[in-house]
Amino acid sequence: MNFQLEHFGLYTVDMKYLDELYSIDREVFYNPNDPNYARKPYLGIVVIVGQYQYFIPLTLAKQRHKNWKLIDKAHFLVYETMPANKVRNTHITRPIPGDAGNCIRILSALDLKKMIPVPVGYYHFIDFKSLSMTKPNYAIH
Repeated sequence: MNFQLEHFGLYTVDMKYLDELYSIDREVFYNPNDPNYARKPYLGIVVIVGQYQYFIPLTLAKQRHKNWKLIDKAHFLVYETMPANKVRNTHITRPIPGDAGNCIRILSALDLKKMIPVPVGYYHFIDFKSLSMTKPNYAIH
């Protein structure tokens, strides 16, 4: 299997495309019943495997991620190491064995099980340089 990294970074996927995929497979990360869902940027990375493009969604850290391995064939956790005395109630953390002074704070996860095929033209690279830091832009493409 040959993976290619071109324009590595974060991408969004067209909501209409997600809606179409969700109508076929309910495992697709998409919630058509949430009126605010269109305002949430659907973020992830795009990988190219052979001639096909796949989108791997980035999800917020959840309590269940505390029990996941940092790297597994089904996921990658995005995390940071932080001093244990700086942990807040809102952080999702787990101890580092043998290091009582620090812990792992889980920030998000790339869930490979939720990877979807995405044709060219249905995903858009996020150019962070062009985004406004003072005015949110929920339609990031």
